[in-house]
Amino acid sequence: MSFRYLLSVACMALLFLACTEDEKDGIIETNSYLPLRVGNYWDYEVVTYKSSYIRREYVRTTIKRNGDRYYEVVGGPLAVSASIHYDTAYYHIDNNGYVYCWRTGWENEENLYRLFASHGDQWSFKSNFGDRATVESFYTTVEIGEKEIPECKGYFYDVPMIVDEESTVYLAPGIGCVGTTSMWQVKVLKKAFVNGIEYTF
Repeated sequence: MSFRYLLSVACMALLFLACTEDEKDGIIETNSYLPLRVGNYWDYEVVTYKSSYIRREYVRTTIKRNGDRYYEVVGGPLAVSASIHYDTAYYHIDNNGYVYCWRTGWENEENLYRLFASHGDQWSFKSNFGDRATVESFYTTVEIGEKEIPECKGYFYDVPMIVDEESTVYLAPGIGCVGTTSMWQVKVLKKAFVNGIEYTF
């Protein structure tokens, strides 16, 4: 066997391993930071200026829209309350890790997250609330009670033409959304069932 033949085989093997590792990392990252699977759920304590309650968000099913698969996520209070309604959102993750959200009645899909975004990356999209929204991504450690979750991804959302609507969403690896903050409410994860694993905080 010639040295040139061995060298070409070694190069092909390294190229294959590199491609396999890249694909594996992409699958792990998208599924980890936003693990949308039918049956997964998250229970949050939601605190507003006038009340607090436990809200459950769960992946009910998948649907096809414009040829793409969307995960239907239903959210609402665990306790019956006439003043708090249930809502439904549909999420699609493309091959670039861009997460698009759509709700019935919305004119535009919103690119809420980019799962492969680096610290400080920014982008914008047409908001359904009257102007272009901007998003900035960052890395952080999130504390919930006595637990610290490192390597979380934060997304700061702003519509510059609207006052006091800024909000931040925190996604944790292996869990998904662990909380949100805004001028009007704070949402903190208390319990989750994700891909067969239960988490409590």
